[in-house]
Amino acid sequence: MPLLSESPTALPIHRKILAFSFIGWIFDFYDLLLLSFVVASTSLTKDLSLTRDDVAILLGTALAFTAVGGLLGGALADRYGRKPLLMITILVYSIGTLLSGMATGMWSLLAARAITGIGVGGEWAVAHALVGETVPPHIRGRYGSYLQSGSAFARFFATMVGNLLAPLIGWRVAFMVSALPALLVVFIRRQMPESDVWLIDHQRASAVGGGYSAITFGFMFLVGFGEGNWGCIGPLLNEVFPTSVRAAALGIIYNLSRGVQFLAPVIIAWVASRSTFGAGIALAAPFALLAGITVWALPETKGVRLIERARAIA
Repeated sequence: MPLLSESPTALPIHRKILAFSFIGWIFDFYDLLLLSFVVASTSLTKDLSLTRDDVAILLGTALAFTAVGGLLGGALADRYGRKPLLMITILVYSIGTLLSGMATGMWSLLAARAITGIGVGGEWAVAHALVGETVPPHIRGRYGSYLQSGSAFARFFATMVGNLLAPLIGWRVAFMVSALPALLVVFIRRQMPESDVWLIDHQRASAVGGGYSAITFGFMFLVGFGEGNWGCIGPLLNEVFPTSVRAAALGIIYNLSRGVQFLAPVIIAWVASRSTFGAGIALAAPFALLAGITVWALPETKGVRLIERARAIA
């Protein structure tokens, strides 16, 4: 039976895989953003007796733990498969959001946001690996961009729920309702296939003995500026790394850099208190410039067939 990625055209199953991954990514990023809006529009800080520094730490904690999720989720997806880890990571960030609505103080909310961050970091890596391995090469860039564009929808939903709905229903209910994407797992389990590229590589590795090769993960530590530029990251990284470490590499590269942002809210608040908020935001400029320069060192991999390396080794 031909591989999904070897199909000459996009099939309904490709669109189904994209749809499930797309919805999972929307609510993944949505859950990460929701707290920042709810803090400003509801009585959360008063109810839990949070200071401004507490809020900065809470926002940074979720970002920091996306790195943990990326490392753990990606590695587990390379070992056990894309489909089960996609389901697990969606459940993890949904549980974290549900627990956020049940928080009784700083520490319980901190733990809930850490759980959310782990799920968020893992889901991104697994979803991009799954889509990248199943769609034909000539549409891999397009589908990767479609998937990444879910972040814009996530920002829209987080803004609407955080600013308009949460003040009416309360922050606890807003978080609890936001855990409903966990139901998506039922449909993924029944209707979405596993990556056949991963299955072949996994069978080959089982036959010859496996292990992770040494990979340099830092070449995309900094991402380019502009939301639209992110669309190429998933397809490019899918094409650069072998199947045996693809999800782990995606998780590490994307989420480790995001996890470092644990310091961003704290640093920006510190600079803003001594200068202006604009000065704090401007700190991102030199990093964006460095990322733009670094990207020119990456190889062009358009249209590469992901199965070729596995076949050659086998």
